[in-house]
Amino acid sequence: MENDSEEAEFDGPELDGPLLEEILSDEDRDQIPGALPVVSVHENDELEYLKAIARRTTHRVVLTRRGEDHGSLVELEAERPEFSGRHLVKRWKNAEPILLPGLLTPELDSLAGSTADYQQLKSGQGLRDWLAAREARWGPEFELSDEAPLSPAEERDLETVRLNPRGEYADVNLWLKTGRLSTFDGDESLRLRISFGKEVEDDASTDLRGHAAASAFGNCLLPAARAVASNEMLARTLAKSFGGQAQCSQHIVYWNAPNGGARFHHDAFGEPDPSGQRGVVYAQLTGSTLWLALSARALAQNVATFAEMLADGELRHLRDTLFPGQELVDFITLARDETRAVAELALPGCGALGKVVDLGPEFTTLLADGGHAVLVKAGDVLLLPNHGYDRTAMHSVFCASAEPGEALSSALRKL
Repeated sequence: MENDSEEAEFDGPELDGPLLEEILSDEDRDQIPGALPVVSVHENDELEYLKAIARRTTHRVVLTRRGEDHGSLVELEAERPEFSGRHLVKRWKNAEPILLPGLLTPELDSLAGSTADYQQLKSGQGLRDWLAAREARWGPEFELSDEAPLSPAEERDLETVRLNPRGEYADVNLWLKTGRLSTFDGDESLRLRISFGKEVEDDASTDLRGHAAASAFGNCLLPAARAVASNEMLARTLAKSFGGQAQCSQHIVYWNAPNGGARFHHDAFGEPDPSGQRGVVYAQLTGSTLWLALSARALAQNVATFAEMLADGELRHLRDTLFPGQELVDFITLARDETRAVAELALPGCGALGKVVDLGPEFTTLLADGGHAVLVKAGDVLLLPNHGYDRTAMHSVFCASAEPGEALSSALRKL
């Protein structure tokens, strides 16, 4: 993915259509390394734009999450740009996303689970049996514990199973948990998490032994975790990005289902310690997902743009619904202060800005046309850097396939 230039130059199909050309050539538009361009499309767009889109569309995604419409986006045919290693390091430092397309494609058939695995785990009564059936992968370094399972931490939890590590990790409180991604009736999304210690309280733990134990078990249990950990290109990219060897830990297997996904959030814990979480590596194994991904500061800047649109009298149909009375003035004041806005985005649910950043289709299409949308397909790996609450990659996720797509997400820590 390297060349001698700092920035990539587009040399693909002719940009036919003035509006499409204006969107794609905007100097402020982001270009996520490795990603094909994604733009919004609306039924009432001018005919010339729709024709230009139709000539280059590779995928069209109608975005719906938990019953809320977020509009339609299209990925466009283009020559994938190449970026210098220097540029990738710069993006990492700025907490901007990086896509490694097709990184796992050569071994993809051996990495994902089956539909039966998903159904068994989703039942809420199959985690222990599912693990026991795979004992050959992780014994004799670990064993299932007979201790009482952890109490559910929240309503979405399904099952938890404890593990007894042996040898050097014998004192680590290791566990696995399944849970739904939301309580919405039409969302069949699921996750399987491997971690240690006390949930919530130890989520930001910098205990490297605990992380090593969780990593070791995950690498035994999950073929995808081993593939990510051993991938030489990924290791080289990460080594250049944060100057050392990376450890993948606290693996989470996701099945993002239609109507599911995740609202805007970050993976920062405000850790000043060098061993703190420095990012997330996300590997799509089956299906596809559509991401809105950008740095916290870039997201705050887009919130400010949206606020100015409201201040100028645009989007009148939203003003009274979102910000009745004095609330509009307060929002515009907040949005114009970038430091305050970034701090608000770091709060759970993005604080007072949550109803804006998760607003669709108006805000979703603003981000997409600004270059902050990426379609992640089976075999692709997405990197989401993190340097603390004020410098982290914010992201929102949608299912982009007809069936639940399996993926692996792992925390990145510097060894």
